[in-house]
Amino acid sequence: MTRLKPGLELGSDGNPVGRDPRRMTPAELEAIGHSRMSPLAALRAHCIECANSAEEVRLCVRVRCSAWPFRIDADPWRAPTTEAQRQARRRNIGHARAARAGAVSGKETDAGSASSGIKPISKEQDSGDIPGTRSADGPPLVATRRSSGT
Repeated sequence: MTRLKPGLELGSDGNPVGRDPRRMTPAELEAIGHSRMSPLAALRAHCIECANSAEEVRLCVRVRCSAWPFRIDADPWRAPTTEAQRQARRRNIGHARAARAGAVSGKETDAGSASSGIKPISKEQDSGDIPGTRSADGPPLVATRRSSGT
C-alpha cells in the first residue's frame, strides 16, 4: 500500500482525495503548511498565489472568479460602518478599558453598575464581532437608555 501525503485520504474509487478539513485537528492542518487566518485573509493569500504579487492582485481582470470581489482583503457586501457605530464602539472600548483598569488596580468602577447605564447582555444578544466590548469579567458591555424616572 502506498503512503498518502498528509491531508489526503483514499476516495471511494481508490484514488487520493483531499481530506475534509473540518475533520482535521489544528496540528494536522499546521503540519501541511496551513496557519490560522480569517476567510478573507485566506482568499487574499490565494489571490496573491494566483497572481504572483500583491500589485497584480489589485490589477486582476478575472472578474468572474469567485474570489475577485474579496481580493483586496475586504468584504464588499458588508455595509460601511456608520459614524454612530464608530462612536458606540469607542464608548464601549472606553468602558471596557475603565472596567479592566478598575479590576487591575482593585478600585471599584461604575462599568456594569446600575448608575453607569451599562449592563451585561446575554449570549443570545452577543454577536461577538466588535473587539474591546467585553468587561473584565467576560460578558459584553452595551449602553442602555436610563429611565427618566431615576
